Amino acid sequence: MHRLPCLRRSSTSELALHLLCALTPIAEHCDDWRPIVATRAGKKRSLRFRAIGKLESAPFSSPGDDTVGYLAETGPLPLRLEQIVTSPELNFRPSGGGRLLLQALDLDVTADPSNVPATDSPLAQEFLRRLRHIINGADTAQVERLVVGQRAMPSDGRTIAGPLTSAPWLYVVATHSGITLAPFLGESVADEVLGKEREELDPFRPDRFHNQSPYILTADYGSLSGDH
Repeated sequence: MHRLPCLRRSSTSELALHLLCALTPIAEHCDDWRPIVATRAGKKRSLRFRAIGKLESAPFSSPGDDTVGYLAETGPLPLRLEQIVTSPELNFRPSGGGRLLLQALDLDVTADPSNVPATDSPLAQEFLRRLRHIINGADTAQVERLVVGQRAMPSDGRTIAGPLTSAPWLYVVATHSGITLAPFLGESVADEVLGKEREELDPFRPDRFHNQSPYILTADYGSLSGDH
């Protein structure tokens, strides 16, 4: 019998790591093993599972590429918002304590993690101008935080969904645009985990990376800062 470690006040990621280590020797002797552990792991979460040389996130290459984008957070505002708002010039959502988190894709052309504009920069003022144009109650808004978010994105830009060839009991899902794809991926992945194969996912299998180096499954701990 394999005993699982007892964890007290552990994070979800730490629990997933311990379960992975404990279940690996069991899975190696079970031909019909089904994955039972899932963890949400982004670019900077505390736990990342990766296949070195195979499933790495796309790296930042130049300002404005697809892996980066600006995020501006306002100070507390006298308005109530409980939904995501999208518009041609600005997207924003609640960020806690009356704050709003702002995004504008057309402004990302200069985004560079090593050169983040100040909160009183022309870029920050443009975020505020657009916000005031869209929503009432933002006249006193100020940008308190301006960052360059780094997107968790597969290296070829396409969704990954399926079991690892080197560990068929481990089902991997990695994608960008998770909000828009979640309804489809949630249903499809659930079907596959329960034994029903979904042909729609065939073009997105981890196997497409097989012409590269062999899989090496690793886990590492990073910062707890949020993902883009």
